[in-house]
Amino acid sequence: SSGHKKIAYFSLYDCGLNDVRLDYFKRAMKRYFNDDDPIVEGGAGLKDSAMRTGYDLAKRLMASKKEYTAVVCMNDMLAMGAIAAFQDSGVKIPDDVSVVGIDDISFAEEYAGGLTTLSHKADLFGKKVFEVLKNNITDKNCVGREIIVPELIVRKTTKKINA
Repeated sequence: SSGHKKIAYFSLYDCGLNDVRLDYFKRAMKRYFNDDDPIVEGGAGLKDSAMRTGYDLAKRLMASKKEYTAVVCMNDMLAMGAIAAFQDSGVKIPDDVSVVGIDDISFAEEYAGGLTTLSHKADLFGKKVFEVLKNNITDKNCVGREIIVPELIVRKTTKKINA
């Protein structure tokens, strides 16, 4: 809904192997933009931290000259590294490119004025897991299933663009 159609995806893995989030990204790009070949940068073989990998993937994307207005990262640490690389290269976040992470880690709210991220609601998830386990221990016939819907937390690393 923010107007972005040229969206890149950064993964810690090579072309998303072992990255289940990439499958969902590709499906969404196909569904909403009829894009069968979205921009994907994978970090297999990069030996440093996730933050350093995000930095290196952003540098690789900038060097590729591919068109993009937004980057979705497999996790918040990749997003933080990507933001640092963009800023080091004079790219303004979010004026030139929007960046989104996934996980809503504890310092996402503070990074770069606030990282836009997809929250899995970790506190609620932990509470529900405990409740299901406790119920299964106390009642062997108990079968429980919980669905926790992620929440997009829009902060300062994204903005709407004119489509």
